[in-house]
Amino acid sequence: MSTVKSQLDRELEQLLVGTNAQRRRAGQALYHFYRTLIFWQNKGHTFHDSVRAWSAGGAAIFDSIAGTLAELGDPSRDEQLRRFMALVLHRLADDLERGDHTRTSFLRWIESRFPELTAMMKEEADDSTVYDVDLAVDLSELFTLCAGADAGETSAVLRAGAERIRPD
Repeated sequence: MSTVKSQLDRELEQLLVGTNAQRRRAGQALYHFYRTLIFWQNKGHTFHDSVRAWSAGGAAIFDSIAGTLAELGDPSRDEQLRRFMALVLHRLADDLERGDHTRTSFLRWIESRFPELTAMMKEEADDSTVYDVDLAVDLSELFTLCAGADAGETSAVLRAGAERIRPD
């Protein structure tokens, strides 16, 4: 089993190499979230507890992204990344509402989205001037709220965050 996980880890990590910095860092954050869900599942923690455990770190990651992007130039909106992240947040909210038994389903779903995310990252050149600072700030604030939310609030917080970041 660990050989399969190690191979998958290597494959997913390779997908994240050589892509737009903001999208790559968002992809890395999702990859770490994916790994946290697996780790906490193996430790016997609930799906909600796993989301909360990652959320504080996720907030810090997106806060760091926002700080870096703010120094790079005039911000703009990354509509494609916003759509992707909104989709992930909606799916996560739906699966959390359905309960612990949906964690595996969510893990499989997010695994199937990594190639899509990678293709999106590769579309944007490394020297891109698309710096969606507002998205990074919104995600940092969202995950800060999730870190302190109880089981009944988390799905609503995720849905509200997805609506906030979704392109017009």
